[in-house]
This record gives sequence, structure tokens and C-alpha cells, in this order.
Amino acid sequence: MLQESDAEEIFSAGISIDSEDFLHLIWTTDDGQTAYSVIESNQLRIDKDNAKWLHPVNKQHGALIISPSQSWAGDICRSPSGDIWLTWTTTVDNSQEMAVYLGSLINGKWQSFALDRQKKLYPPSMAISHDGVFFNLACGDTNGITHILHGRFSELSTTREWDLQQSHSGNRPALVELNGDYLAVHESGDSLKYTLLDPEAKRQQSHPLTDLDSRMVWDTMHSPQIVIDQYGVPWMFFINSTRQHIFYSRWLGTRWSPILNGLWLTQNTARFESNQLDIDWLGVESGLGSDNSNIGITIGNRHHSLKTRFDLLSVPALKSNVGNKILFLDLKEIQHIDGITLKVNTVRKAADPVITGGKPGDFDSQGVSKVAVHKQNGVYRAWYTGMHREPGSEWPKSGPIPYVRVGYAESPDGIHFKKKPLGLSPFGSNNNTNIVAGLPATPIFRPIVPSGMHIDATDPDPNRRYKLLTWTGGRPARTSENSALDDEQTWTLWTSADGLSWKEASKGGIRFPGGMPASFSPQSMFQDLNELDPAKKYKAYGFIGLNNDRRGAGYGYSHDSIEWTADPRNPIFGAAARATPVVRGGKVQQIHDASVFKYHQYYLALYQYQRGGDDMAVELAMSRDGENFIYVQPGSEVIRRGDAGEWDCDMIGPSVPLIDEDEIKVYYSGYRFSETDLIEGEHACGLATLRLDGFTHVRLEDGRSEGIVTTIPIDRADAADLLVNAFCTEESRIEVELVDPKTGKPVPHFTRMDCTMIKSDSLAHRVAWGERNLADIPGDSFQIRFYLTGGESSPELYSFEFK
Repeated sequence: MLQESDAEEIFSAGISIDSEDFLHLIWTTDDGQTAYSVIESNQLRIDKDNAKWLHPVNKQHGALIISPSQSWAGDICRSPSGDIWLTWTTTVDNSQEMAVYLGSLINGKWQSFALDRQKKLYPPSMAISHDGVFFNLACGDTNGITHILHGRFSELSTTREWDLQQSHSGNRPALVELNGDYLAVHESGDSLKYTLLDPEAKRQQSHPLTDLDSRMVWDTMHSPQIVIDQYGVPWMFFINSTRQHIFYSRWLGTRWSPILNGLWLTQNTARFESNQLDIDWLGVESGLGSDNSNIGITIGNRHHSLKTRFDLLSVPALKSNVGNKILFLDLKEIQHIDGITLKVNTVRKAADPVITGGKPGDFDSQGVSKVAVHKQNGVYRAWYTGMHREPGSEWPKSGPIPYVRVGYAESPDGIHFKKKPLGLSPFGSNNNTNIVAGLPATPIFRPIVPSGMHIDATDPDPNRRYKLLTWTGGRPARTSENSALDDEQTWTLWTSADGLSWKEASKGGIRFPGGMPASFSPQSMFQDLNELDPAKKYKAYGFIGLNNDRRGAGYGYSHDSIEWTADPRNPIFGAAARATPVVRGGKVQQIHDASVFKYHQYYLALYQYQRGGDDMAVELAMSRDGENFIYVQPGSEVIRRGDAGEWDCDMIGPSVPLIDEDEIKVYYSGYRFSETDLIEGEHACGLATLRLDGFTHVRLEDGRSEGIVTTIPIDRADAADLLVNAFCTEESRIEVELVDPKTGKPVPHFTRMDCTMIKSDSLAHRVAWGERNLADIPGDSFQIRFYLTGGESSPELYSFEFK
């Protein structure tokens, strides 16, 4: 508590941490009083209930009143020396004029400095130069103009006259210093723009930021904030009120990275008509966590609820460990780009389906879908759902409900599949079908999903190596310690020794601490060998029917693959962050199915984006922890629908890809509704392929003949070789240079000129600098700089790996 008695509601606040690990807080109450207090961070960690906020000067319980009334807290910044500086404004004599102040503890004494005064100013943002000598202030006004002021701290106690100069259009700027210049992000109407500030120039040119993302052209954005990570890269965060989410982007030297979706406040209504609260305020701070490398983000709602949320956003670190492979997904391993763009790759599809429906009377006569393919001992083994509709049935209008069953097929090459008679499960008069044994037949509206099958090689019981989850809506027929606390649905675990004969292992449950949706059907499951939390050893993802009209995709976790807990933030794949435009009522612009899988250290997702009705395409998402997913280049289809009239022209359903030596096989479900009036349409299983690591690549921007990509600093480890997955024609090339992070200059003998050019197509180009390799690098860290030079076409860089 800041005060023993009831305090006024806080209107505006800011925090920072000094070099002695004290947390500094400046805040303004609703009655206009601005105050300043500190607290020992360690006390908050150990005993937050008894931790006391202290007066910053005398360190007694209490606060320093900076301004008793008609004031507004601005920014709070830590200088390179660890000193804390604060800014605020006060109203001058009840007029429209606002006075701008700067203050700090100097030699143990509080000192404040009045700078300029002008009409209708908002509180200033502040940035301090990397050497601690200069400060820069930027304040917006009610007319939408930003004013800047630049000076030396040593001049504050002199007679210099301070003058805020009009700089550029925009309001509520966030400010950061970049090698002597300043970068500002500010509100411009409902969008955000950025400006590179030159303290010597009178007028500055602003550039679009959020309007470059097609999702956000009609959205309302506000409250930008910027922090610097340990590599000197600015991260900019802002509130998107339309989508009720935080979004963020990183400054990569010449442009902003693609805008990424971030946090939200979950509050599910009783019937899941809505899942989120408005975000009224945002706080961001860098240098948090055990290694001081994370970014702390706090968001809150002050109008409908006092709900808040705090999360740590991990800033990736790189080491040249053998086997470490880096893909270009969210570009967080990249520090600088110039003339380079990120592209999501579209698969190459086989013209015809690889598995089709059977003849009339077969269990799969109505079509096949939801395929899973695994390669074992050189054989491609496929499990799929086959649908059967009784003759004359026109369900849901009339007649029996269609049912689906799991069938089995094999192929020697992954392309030409044959349904293999098993003789395990009869259907009609056929006693030698390819239906697997033990799994249930399920109705069309609650289909079994074999694409979620997991082969658990680490399970000590060979009879449990194959695992599959099915969903039913009722409570599980057992009592658990949490059953009285949370709503539950039944998730049944089926196991098998060979994938052909299955048994019901346990009828467990999934509990919903965040509220229970209408349905949650698991579509992918795996054991996460990198997960440190034993409660989350197994992860499952899939379709969530929020209610009859709204869809999403969610996540659940388990310690034993039997008893599950749904993430209370579900749906973690929500339409609010992806849809264009945002449609809160459902049925159109939604997320539908999602198949999630591990690919090296990344969690990748192929998710269905539903524009409307049966119009669904598959796009790409990624995560670094399996829980917080970002959409990669929304609008870029990984699997495109076929042309009009083709067998997969209307809808694509994702499955978990098969990593098959030097390529990725993406098996999928394709649908055509235009040739039938039946609700399920015509459907079959198709094959598409990508090159290894080929989900995305970086290439030259249109109109550029050369571009540069530079990584964040890499800690030197045990790797001796650098391998690059890249495609070049004879006219294009890639050259690789190593850079010293301390100086920014090329490492001698590892320059661009020393490098053997990459001028061909290979999944594993070995980078060489004469006779030298990574084992010969001096120093304990380095950066990799890729030079891409185009000819008739651009080179394509997919990944790099340490060996």
C-alpha cells in the first residue's frame, strides 16, 4: 500500500529500477496530486504484504509530494549511471498553460527544474543519451503537435532559457535514444507513426507504422511505449483498443519488424459471447528476470474491472551450440536489416489427392479427412477418418446422422497410398476392412481426429506408445480433487502398441479454470521434452467451440496425458488479434482448427483462418514457449485452396506435418462444397511439400539489388561450422561476415571479402572463410551478417545452423 489510509485512485503512473535495485514509482491521483516513492525490490519478492513504500530522500515510510495539485506525471528514466530522472507538468495559475518539469535526487537531495511552459501540453516523454550527458524531451499537445527539447544535464542549473520547439504532428510520443539521434513513436489520429528526430532540425518527417499492417488500418491504437533490450534494440509496445490486445514491434535499424500480437485480459462471459476486457493502461520495463534480460509488461482495466496482468517477455539469446538452428519467424534473433523482407512460403501441392473416399457401402464412402502420416522403417503409415452416410440420409434435414471411423493406409513413397485390409473391424458385410480396432465410431458433429495421434517413444510401456485423445461433452465419470472447483469435460485417452489395435486407457477429464466452452476437440498432442514444468509435460491443441456461433483454438496441458487443464486464457488462438476486420459475433473472420508441433526449439502451428462459412485457408503461427503464439505474416496462406471446381477449392484442413529427410510433407484435408448439397461436402486427403526449414525465408525487398541481415550477438560455444540453408541462382549470391559486437566492425579474416560466395541451392551450405571456420574466431561473442545480392531473382535465406 502506498498510504495507510485509503488513497485516491491513481490516474497516471510510471516505474523504473535503479542501480541499487530500488523500484521507483511516480504517480498522479485523480485530484491532480503527483507523488514519488521507492521500495526495495527484494522486499517485494520476499514479503510483498509487509513491504513498505519509502520517501525517496529520507527513506522513511511515505512519499515525496512533487506537486500538490493540477499536475500530471510524465516519464521516469534511468540514466547509464543508475540515477533516476522524472518528468511532469503542472497547470500555471489555473490557465491553459502547462509548465514542464524535470527532477531527480542529486547527491541525496531532491532537485527539480522548471523548463518551458506552453498551452495545452501533455506530460513529456524522456530519453537519455547512452553516455548520460544529454536528455531529450517530447510532449504532445491537444492540437496534435509534438514539441521537443534537447539539452545537457549540466545545463539544468545554469541560466539557460529552455524552449520547446514544434517538431512534427502527433501526440503522446514514446522516445528512445539511438546512437546520438532519437526515435519517437506517437499517436496520429487512431494510428501510430514514427519519427527519427534530429535535435538540430526544426521540422521532422513522420512515417506510417501501424497502417503498414493491413489488419490495423481501421483500428484504434494508442499509448505507445519503448524500451531497449540488452542488445540495444528498441521494442515498441502499444494498445490496440479495437482488438483489445497489446501489440509490439522491434526497430531493426532501417525499419520496424512485422507487428506481433501480445497480451490481452481474459474475461469470458457466461456464454462466451466475449472473451476479453478493454486494456486501459500499459506499463513496460526492460532488464527484468534472473538474468536481467526479460521485458516486463503490465496491463490493466480500470473501468469495468480492476483486473491486471503481468508477464515477462523473453528476449532470445543465441549460442553457437552444436545443433542449434535458427529460422526466420518472428525475427527476434535479428538485430538489423536493410533492404530485406520476410516471406511465408506456400506449399507445392500434388495435383490429385493421395487418399480418397471408398466405393458405395464402404465405411469411408462419403469422403476421408483428418489424416496423420508417420514414416517407420521406410513405410509411410497413414491414419484418417472415413465418413459414411446411410443411403437416403439428408441429415441434418432428415435421416440418420453420418458417422466417422478411423481407417489405415500405407505407401512406399508417401504419395501412392493403398488402404490396407486389417481384418480387425467389420463394416456391413465386409469382414476385412482397413478400419483399426478399438476406436469408437463418432458422429459427424463430434468427429474423432487421428491427425492428433502421438507416438510417445519415451513411454516405458510399449502398449502405450501410440496415444490419441477424443472428446465428449459430459463430465468424466470419476471424481478428481478439482472436480468440485472447475467445470470439466471428458477427454478419453486411447493407447496402442502398433496403432492398429487400440484400447481405452483412461476416461480422464479436462478442467476449465477460465470457464467452460461448448466444446474443446484436441487435434494435436505431444510430449514436450523441453518443458521444465512437470505439470505441462504433455501439451494438446485443437478446436474450441466457444458457443454455437463463435470459434477459436485452444491449449491444454497434462502431467500424465490423462488428466488435463485448459489454459484459462483460451482461446489462445483468438480471432481478435488476427481477424480482418474484427467481428466479435462469430461465424466469419474466426480461427477454427489448429495443429501444433515442435520444430527444433520452436512451436509451430498450422491454423485455419475462417473468412466465412466454408471459406477457410491455412496460415502459420509460432511460439517460443508453447503458450503464447504470434501470427506470422497474417494473410499469407501456407496451403492455398485449389482453383474453382478443383477437389480442394473451398476449404483446407491442417494436420501435423511429416519431417521426411530433406523435405517437409504437409498432408492436409481438402474440401469442395460446390458440387453437393450435403453438409460435409466432398473431401479427400492431399499432399503438399516444403523444403526443409521452408516455412519462411528472408529475401530482397522489391526494387533492391542488395540487402543485409545482421543477427543479435551470439555467445561462442562448441560449434566449429556454420551451415546455411539457402537458394541462389547463378546470378544471385549470399556472402557471410562475422562482426565484433563490441566494435561493430568485421572480425579480421572473417569479412565478406574473405567468405566463399554461396551461389547455388543447398540445405546445408558450409560457410568458409579461406581455411578458417568458427573454431578460429577470437573473442567470446560474434554476430553474423548476411549480404544478399540479387540477379534476375533474389536469393532466399531459410535458416542457419551451428555444427
